[in-house]
Amino acid sequence: MKTSSLQELEKSRKLIIKRLVLHIIVGFAICYLLINLSYDWLDSEKLFVYKEVVGAYFIAVYLLLSGFLKYSLAIFKDEEREFRQAYKDIVFVPFFKKLNLKYKKYYHVHAIDILNSGLFSKLFDTQDGNDYVYGNVGEVRFSFSDVFLYDIKYSLFKDIMFGYLFSRKRKKTFAGLVFVAEFNKVVNSTTKIQSKNFIKKESLKKIVMDNAEFNDIFNVFTDDEINANYILSPKFMQNLIQLNGFVKFGIRMSFNRQKIYIVLNHGKDSFEPSLFRQVIKDSVTKGIKKEILSVVGIIKTLDLNNKIWLENSAWADEFYR
Repeated sequence: MKTSSLQELEKSRKLIIKRLVLHIIVGFAICYLLINLSYDWLDSEKLFVYKEVVGAYFIAVYLLLSGFLKYSLAIFKDEEREFRQAYKDIVFVPFFKKLNLKYKKYYHVHAIDILNSGLFSKLFDTQDGNDYVYGNVGEVRFSFSDVFLYDIKYSLFKDIMFGYLFSRKRKKTFAGLVFVAEFNKVVNSTTKIQSKNFIKKESLKKIVMDNAEFNDIFNVFTDDEINANYILSPKFMQNLIQLNGFVKFGIRMSFNRQKIYIVLNHGKDSFEPSLFRQVIKDSVTKGIKKEILSVVGIIKTLDLNNKIWLENSAWADEFYR
């Protein structure tokens, strides 16, 4: 899908919707026709006479309808994917360039960072993701992206009957944003912070901080209480409370050496335009940009390096505009 403006993309979006509606109408028409033809087969005398082919008929009907449905869904998903990629080329690329950040729509946070974060209760079989953003804000290097983790289920029966390619099924175990940044303090211990709505067994010691509001929202686990108190200064805890107000599904965070890992479990693919909303509306683009800036704003909200905010930062003006 080659488009150079939102106006052209809007025309393409309407054509996709029209084709989808046409497929739905054709599907209902086929169903209606086959149901009417089936009334003859349901006659008791004909059912007895043609019983040898009745089963084959209904199997053929099922295969025809399911095949048409899968074909229609496959076409729609491909067109929706092309629509979203075209939108990102038009909106995201110049937007991140303005913020002095780099953007790769097909990349994602590396599996090594996900494993080093220690924020996931079990290992995953495979990983996917998109919308990889990285760069520097002052002296802070950071990156984030959508991440999807999967377990692969293997079926011996399907392997024998249909072959190895049809024997595996992916089950999504996580969908959300993973944020990685350099922390301005060297940490020689492991400390994890989790919103209380997360239930995950931890081998680390649970500690209570000296901020009642913070303790009502978060659990803190560490192998070094002194280091944990060093990291979680009163200002940092207050900033984390503020960040929690922007996140609907809670926060998981860990400190490992000189990196901070933050997991936002959105349960969806973030920063995606809807095919069923007009892309030329300012509210749509502004809403997506605001969502992006709220993630980039984690650096400022948490004050990962309080020296850098006196320096020039292009996105900071956008964030508070």
